[in-house]
Amino acid sequence: MYDKEFVIHSDHEVLKHIKGQHKQGKRHAKWVEYLESFPYITKYKKGKENIVADALSRSYTLLSYLDSKLLGFALVKDLYATNDDFGELFVACENVAVDKFYRCDGFLFKEGKLCVPRSSVRELLVNEVHIRGLMGHFDVEKTLATLQEHFYWPKMKRDVERVCVRCVTCKKAKSKVKP
Repeated sequence: MYDKEFVIHSDHEVLKHIKGQHKQGKRHAKWVEYLESFPYITKYKKGKENIVADALSRSYTLLSYLDSKLLGFALVKDLYATNDDFGELFVACENVAVDKFYRCDGFLFKEGKLCVPRSSVRELLVNEVHIRGLMGHFDVEKTLATLQEHFYWPKMKRDVERVCVRCVTCKKAKSKVKP
């Protein structure tokens, strides 16, 4: 790797100019000095075009987050084989991708989105996303859109609607009295 020049495709356009920056902090300068030991070229590539890197970084970040957030999330792996929604696909994808589904580290993905088997994890995820709204709770559409960026399961919209409609905080916020 030291001898052959390689290309780094990044969606962070500023990295193209990292070699030419004159004012740098100590930490930044050390990184640049280290990177200079490699024969590389940096090219900007929009995130939407850099599909492989985007999917890999999202999957790793997502799984790391879930492992830390949900105690025992790895147990989800054990649910796939007996799950009505994903059981057959999970078995079929053991060595090869099938209809946009594939396995990675024991998890099942559809087009880079983690497949969530029918379990309490689904409701936990919906609640987690729903209550993350900066100005209050997310509505059905925003909750669904956020979940669909990272996850897949059949009838997700129905599950999101069910959680949002039952949300006590949202019910209290929607006053029936108009000013």
